[in-house]
Amino acid sequence: MLRLILIGNGFDLAHGLKTKYEDFIYDLIDLQITDPHLSPTIFTSTHELKGHKDFFSVLKDPSGVKTGHFRPSNYITFQNKFFELVISNYSSKNWCDIEELYFQELLKCEYVSRIERLNQDFEIIKNHLGVYLKKATQILKTTTIDPIYYLLKRFSNFIPGDTLILNFNYTNTLGSYLSQIPNIDLINIHGEIDNPENPIIFGFAAEEDIITSLLEKGSHEWLRNIKDNCYKESDNFDKLEKFLNSGQYIDVFILGHSCGYSDNLILRQIFNGPKVHKVRLFYYQSIENFRKSLYNIQRIMKDYSQFRKIVNFKESIHIPQADDNETLNRNFEDFVDKVLQ
Repeated sequence: MLRLILIGNGFDLAHGLKTKYEDFIYDLIDLQITDPHLSPTIFTSTHELKGHKDFFSVLKDPSGVKTGHFRPSNYITFQNKFFELVISNYSSKNWCDIEELYFQELLKCEYVSRIERLNQDFEIIKNHLGVYLKKATQILKTTTIDPIYYLLKRFSNFIPGDTLILNFNYTNTLGSYLSQIPNIDLINIHGEIDNPENPIIFGFAAEEDIITSLLEKGSHEWLRNIKDNCYKESDNFDKLEKFLNSGQYIDVFILGHSCGYSDNLILRQIFNGPKVHKVRLFYYQSIENFRKSLYNIQRIMKDYSQFRKIVNFKESIHIPQADDNETLNRNFEDFVDKVLQ
C-alpha cells in the first residue's frame, strides 16, 4: 500500500504562520500606505490612512455593513484593477478564491488588451504574494509540531518510495521535518518561494472544454495562468503521475488542504484514481470544517461511486496545532498508531 500525503495552507496555519487570504491582503494594503512610492502602485488615496482598518472604513458602505459590501470611494483610486476586484469581493476567503476570481474575470475578457491588463495586474499581486510569504515564514517560531513529526516519522518507517508528500504550499514549513526523516519523497507541485527552477504557480485549473474555447481566441494571454500549462514548466506533474500509475493501491491523507475548486483537475485525478483505496481527512477543529472539505471533494470527484473512498468523521481526527495541549497530542499519536499499524 502506497501513501500519498496532500499538504495545504492549513498545514502552515497549524504552525502559526499568517498565510490566510486576509493576512496577505491586509499586509499589501499596509505596505502601500506606508510606502507611497511603492512601484508599481496598487492604489492611491487623497485621504490620510493609518492602516488597512482606515482603508476599509473609507470604502465601506454604511448601508452594507452587515453584508460586507464595499463601494467606490472618492478618496481611493486603484491603479491595479485586479486588486480593486479582489477588494470589491472581499470576505474571509482562502487562497483559492483569489485564483477563482481571476478565472471568472478572465472568462469575461473579450479583447486581447483587456486580458493583457488583467494578467499584468495579476502578476503584480502574485509577486507581492511571494514576497509576503517569504516574510511570513521568517517569523516562524515553532519549527515542528510533535504529533506531526510523529506522523511523518511513522511514514518514514515504510519502504523508500512508498510515501509521497504532494505539497500545494509555496513555503518550506515541511523542511524542518524532512531534514530529519528519510524515505519520504516530496513534490512541491505549486512551486517554491525564490526558486526559479520551480516558480510559484498561481492560477486556475480550467476544465478541458473551457481550455478549448480559450485556445480558439488566438492569443496566448488567455492561457498564461491556466495551471495545466504551468505544470508543463517542470517535471513535478510527471513524477506525480508516475506515482499514481505505479499499479499499487494508494491511501490518501489530507493535511490542511481545503480541496478548493481551483485545484480540481489534479485532485480529481487523485481522488478518482482506480488504485486509490481511501481518502482520509485531517480536519481543522470541528465537524463543520470536515464537512466543508467533504463537500469540496464530492464536487471535485463528479462520480458518486468514488465517494465511498472518503473515511467518515468518526474514523478521522483533527490536524494538530502548535497550541494543542498534551492530551490532544497524545490522542493524535494513538490515532496514528491505529491507522498506520
